[in-house]
Amino acid sequence: MGETEVVKKTDANPVVRVKGFKKYYRKHPALRGVDLEIRPGEIYGLIGPDGGGKSTLMKAIAGVVTFD
Repeated sequence: MGETEVVKKTDANPVVRVKGFKKYYRKHPALRGVDLEIRPGEIYGLIGPDGGGKSTLMKAIAGVVTFD
C-alpha cells in the first residue's frame, strides 16, 4: 500500500487572493463580495447551485473574463 503524509499549514504567501470580488452581467449580479485565499499546498473545491457563480469565479481568476 501507499504512504500518507500530513500536509503542514504554512504561512507562505497566498497563490490566489481574491477580495471583494464582484461580477455583473448587464445589471444582474453573478457574484458579490467574494473573499478567498489559497496558499501553497491547500486544495479547495467550489460547490453550489447551478448559476451560483462558480465557473465565473474560476474564469475570472484564470483571466478569461473581466471582473467589476
